[in-house]
Amino acid sequence: MNVRSKLLDAAACHAKSVMFCSGMDGGTLEEIKDITRFKLGRLLVRHFILPKSVIKKINQLCIRFFWKANDIAAACARFNWDQVCCLKSEGGLGIKELEYWNRACILKLIRCILAREESI
Repeated sequence: MNVRSKLLDAAACHAKSVMFCSGMDGGTLEEIKDITRFKLGRLLVRHFILPKSVIKKINQLCIRFFWKANDIAAACARFNWDQVCCLKSEGGLGIKELEYWNRACILKLIRCILAREESI
């Protein structure tokens, strides 16, 4: 029995431990499961609803970053953010408006709940 296995046996109760992973390939995930002997859990929520105040603050930070490359308020010529969020074919930068993106995620979540899908 190697040292790593002894440490894991002493530190964790495998029957009660669950791990959550994201963005990992299957081989790496299986290797971690073999070493730790933890069960692979599934997150119940993949989407969450952002409050409008949070969306407004994130949009403000995005605007400042694009114009000044930092969090300082712009003191130069300003552009209409709605125009910047237009498609590239319409003269914009193709950036998605966060408020609309959040609404789309909410609608997708509602659809999954109503369809009673196993994994939300």
